[in-house]
Order: sequence, then structure tokens, then C-alpha cells
Amino acid sequence: MAATARPVAPWLRYIPFLVLIGFLAAALLYRENLDARAEVGAPAPNFTLETLDGEQVSLSAFAGRPVIINFWTTWCPECKDEMPALEAFHRRWGDEIVLLGVNMRETPGLVRPFVAEHQATYPILLDRFERVSRLYRVTGVPETWLIDRNGIAVARYIGPLTHQHLEQAAELLLADEKPGQEAISGGGRW
Repeated sequence: MAATARPVAPWLRYIPFLVLIGFLAAALLYRENLDARAEVGAPAPNFTLETLDGEQVSLSAFAGRPVIINFWTTWCPECKDEMPALEAFHRRWGDEIVLLGVNMRETPGLVRPFVAEHQATYPILLDRFERVSRLYRVTGVPETWLIDRNGIAVARYIGPLTHQHLEQAAELLLADEKPGQEAISGGGRW
């Protein structure tokens, strides 16, 4: 008794075409994501992250105000060392310059006691899956981006900040002319 071949459903002929369409769509989305990444001298990509209190905060909510975005983690000694300077900066300049601390990969249960211990009062946002960190091309922690009041990323600093660095950031963000500069690691400049 010979086995009878089952007829092939007509829609199966389209599977290679559908797979190709899927790959093309994924490639376009990947390219768009690369194009949207932060770059000094270009508009800062918008993002929305959750605070420790569960509120949603978007960068676009601060349109018209300069913003400093500081990426950090609790396990980073340099991040811990720069927190007093960041807090002092926030207390002095908080009405004029927004400071956002973006914690990478950690849970609220780990971040909350760390923030309380270091008495940080500026907004702490949680980037649990590093979506924003990748968007801003973060290569290590701490890393800081300056966004001017027009939404342009004007500088990037890789490494821990001091009071002097933050005063230079305020000058840069509040000045009329702001030449964008990519900073280098290990005590680079804005």
C-alpha cells in the first residue's frame, strides 16, 4: 500500500516571502534605533523611565530647560563618590538645571536604600533593561550627558564628576554659545 502524498496548502508557498519581509522590517527598525542614538551636537533622544515611586518621567517633560543625565549603579565606587557633588549641584542649581540620575539594571529594592543612605533628593530613574543606556551609548559608569534648553546633547562626560566639573557644566548649559564636545574617560573635559 503506497502512501498518498498530502497536498500542500497554497499559503505555504508564501512563507519564504513572509520571512524576507520580517527580516527587512527588523533591519529597518534596527537602523532607526541606531539613528536615534544620542550624539553630541544632535537632538537628545526622548525616553520615559519610572522613578523609585513608580511615576513615569519623560525627558520631553523638561523641554525648554537644560538637563544633566547621570548614568550610575550602586556597585560602582566612583558613582558613590560623585553623589555628594551631584546632590550639592542639585540643591544649588535645581531651579535652573534639571538633574536626572539614571540607575542601570538594578531593582528599586536595591536602589532605594542606597539613595536614602546618600541623601540624594534629585529624581532617580530606573533603567532596568538598559534601553535608555543603550540609546545614550553608555560605555561604563558613571557617565553623564548635558542637554541644552533646545534639547540638543551638548556634551558627554565619561567618569566620575567633581564639584568643579559640575560648575563647568552649569556654565556650559547656561551660556549663550555652547560648543558641543565629546568628553574622554579619566578626567576628560566637557
